[in-house]
Amino acid sequence: MLTQQQIDTITSNSNSQNEFNANRKCFETFGHLFNYNVLACLSQTYCIQGKPALNADAMCGIVRNWVDSTTGKKVCAFMKSDVLQPEYDEQGNVNPHTIGVRYTAMRSDELMIAKEFGFDAPVHTWTFTMFDAHLRGNANKRTWVQMPLVMCGKRAATALCRLVFPDIVGTACSPDELAEMILKDEDEIERIAYAANGEQVPQDLKKNDLD
Repeated sequence: MLTQQQIDTITSNSNSQNEFNANRKCFETFGHLFNYNVLACLSQTYCIQGKPALNADAMCGIVRNWVDSTTGKKVCAFMKSDVLQPEYDEQGNVNPHTIGVRYTAMRSDELMIAKEFGFDAPVHTWTFTMFDAHLRGNANKRTWVQMPLVMCGKRAATALCRLVFPDIVGTACSPDELAEMILKDEDEIERIAYAANGEQVPQDLKKNDLD
């Protein structure tokens, strides 16, 4: 149940009833991840056709800092990202399997269990490359052409968070992921991808005020 102060804050940061409904749904879905700070939540979430999404960078930050209420310890022991080293053939063509980002993480509870029973703690990794983007039909989209490592990094990060820390982020998607799943307007998908990654939307993609 939202407090009146939370409702008032959402109202003051919404320009229409539709935007209020979207903002409220985002806060109801993800507010607990931001310690119920309305403005922090709204700045890192996006609602697409009634479905809330969580920015990839925010997802990683939340996972890195999340404290288990039972143990009082952070759930994430560590998380890091590594850019792959591109490989080229004799003709100078780059191997798309080698353009990408790998995320690695470990859980503190798994470390404790491993230490207790004397076995190696699992190290979780997720790699996303431009070959993966090609398989998903994204490789030729403008955001992927202009910032391939950024996009690969965001996809690797959100996939790893969902895989290793579902108790924190559940099945949350980033805005660009969700847009690709449910939208058909390619320009709108691109607009969301740029905005969600903190990039300026190219002028030719901006919506006309008369639209």
